[in-house]
Amino acid sequence: ALDVGNEYVVTNLGTMYFCRGDFEKARDLYLRSQEAAPANYAGTEMLGMLYYFLRDFGESARLRQTAIDMARAAGGAEIHQMWGSLADSLRRSGARDRAIEAYVRAAEIVERDFLMNNGTTGDKASRAYYYTALMQLDGRQAPEATMRSLERDLREALDASTESYALLRLAQTYLARGNRELARAALDKAIARCPCYARYPDLESIVAAAANE
Repeated sequence: ALDVGNEYVVTNLGTMYFCRGDFEKARDLYLRSQEAAPANYAGTEMLGMLYYFLRDFGESARLRQTAIDMARAAGGAEIHQMWGSLADSLRRSGARDRAIEAYVRAAEIVERDFLMNNGTTGDKASRAYYYTALMQLDGRQAPEATMRSLERDLREALDASTESYALLRLAQTYLARGNRELARAALDKAIARCPCYARYPDLESIVAAAANE
């Protein structure tokens, strides 16, 4: 039987509905996850993602910051994906300076992961995205050695990544760098895994263009 009192079970069920695009059922389950374990950040983090898709970027930023604070209070290691997602919400809500700070923190954490040999192919996609976002927001350049590795990392990640989050980061990065063909290739792979990604706010222009073909 489904253990609806276990926040991880409830969160995972919510994510199944989210993946299908049933945001209302997903929201109800994420709220139930919060109720089942108020000190656990999982439900709050996923609600932050859901509100991003619903284009309530201010509420998304609030929830994502709260999730980071909860994870920190629990003594967990900082996760670059959480900071990168917060940065997106802040950027879309108009909080440019705070978004820059969050992208910088995400980049610092992912660089730490690579230094500790914990970085994955998907992390390479995220790292490329953070530096690309920073260049767009304030012209900040990554270290020269990092810039040289970005193109190689992007192609490797596009060929090898199966994780939806990494594929979204690839699509965002390629779109920002003007390569719509590869952006669409990455997004198509993400949509094949989770149809809801066709509604990702940052990639709507690719979806619209595909619909008009």
